[in-house]
Amino acid sequence: MSEKTKKSEPYGRANMVIVFHEGTGGKAVITRIVAKRRESPTKTSIRFYGPAVFSKNVAKHIKEVVYPVVDTVLDLLNIQGNGFDISVSNLGAASSNDVGIDIHGYSMDLSILVSMLSAATGAPVRKNIVFTGHIANTDGSVRMVSGIPEKAAAVINDPDTDTLIYPDIDGDLSMGELSPKEKERIEGALCQVKNRIRPIAVSDVGDLVKVAFTERDILVASLKKGFFKLHEREFKSDHPIEKAASHFTHGLEPNFWNQLYTDLTQGRSQDAHGLMAVFADFFIRNKAYPPKGGQNLFRVVASLPPETRQLKVRFPLLPMSRCIQLFRFAAESESEDVWMFLKACSGDRASEPSSSPQIGSMETTREMKEDQSLETIISEIDSDSLAHSITMKIDNARSSYSMDTVVVPSHEDFCDVIASYFTHLSRHMHGFSGPVDMDATGAESIEILEKAFANKGGFQAAYSNWHWIHWTGIGKSFSWNR
Repeated sequence: MSEKTKKSEPYGRANMVIVFHEGTGGKAVITRIVAKRRESPTKTSIRFYGPAVFSKNVAKHIKEVVYPVVDTVLDLLNIQGNGFDISVSNLGAASSNDVGIDIHGYSMDLSILVSMLSAATGAPVRKNIVFTGHIANTDGSVRMVSGIPEKAAAVINDPDTDTLIYPDIDGDLSMGELSPKEKERIEGALCQVKNRIRPIAVSDVGDLVKVAFTERDILVASLKKGFFKLHEREFKSDHPIEKAASHFTHGLEPNFWNQLYTDLTQGRSQDAHGLMAVFADFFIRNKAYPPKGGQNLFRVVASLPPETRQLKVRFPLLPMSRCIQLFRFAAESESEDVWMFLKACSGDRASEPSSSPQIGSMETTREMKEDQSLETIISEIDSDSLAHSITMKIDNARSSYSMDTVVVPSHEDFCDVIASYFTHLSRHMHGFSGPVDMDATGAESIEILEKAFANKGGFQAAYSNWHWIHWTGIGKSFSWNR
């Protein structure tokens, strides 16, 4: 179901583990915390529902420690908490053990925290994860809890879960809680199960948020809840709560275009349409036109492999009615960008730049860019910098450019593939900046291709060896010619 058709509900759900003690041992069973966000503020921040009974100490701890952490994160995201109703679902676990569920410990703190964040932001918690851990204070630090080996065994036995989030054994707060014997028992148990599940240690809520939610779900939530354009300058501290807020707001705009590209390349047109819909809705609600939205969308569409664009993507990406609503908020100076947005939405890559620069000025600009590039290379000419700025980016670009075949049926299709791949590499190397002229891009990509194959027969040799070009020639030449 696409983001456009999903019905938003104020519920958050997160898996947890309850340990039933039997003599000297115990049996752990996976259950689920459900948090419902209230529509309006009330005097009571937390209310408990359902047959599970929370002890007075646990209820007090959730209200005075866990909820304030959640409320502070939401405040940084400009989201009003309003308070939550907390319950435990999947109570068949209790009946199967012939006991009632009485909550006396603090091991469900992590589950309660992420379920409340989920209910308030609309980002669902990953379903394959089970959480256990104690929120030690309102700073968001995480402390060790008991029964880790039994909880790991429960994750192994549950076909729907494969990851256990637990407190860092070597964390400052956990070390004081564990005897050497208990620490050794936990480490041994986790070592035995790591080939069957993913045990992930967290030391604070900043670590917790990073693993609890997917980037895509956070992105969609940011557009629906309004924190998509929230400035990150407030979240530069290493404080756990600010780290959590930063994870919700970091890099959302580039993440949007990258996620849209991923959806389109994988043929998920419905997901791409849903993403475009919530993107447009965000800006329409804010009565604004997305800065350089047309350039960025055009670059995404132009980067798609030709057969993907022609066979797997359903155009238009956004209905004309929504486009018109969005364009109402564009300034007169953005008219060319609006035109590019409309063409990209329809899948049209034809370029018609408003003006053509003089050849002399183009040569001067190219010389200036080459001088600047040389200075940059000289100033950063060490192996680590080169690997990060060139090799890693090129490798990532290659791995994300997926084609169904290495054979092209015609000369025109071959040139189309080269131009698309060139644009794709440019996007990975330099991000979303500047307009895209597909005629100039096609000419430049062919020029680089001819240089790469100058000693092997030029363009004709490249045309005859397309599969080799894709992985070596043009990628290597592009990295050094830009």
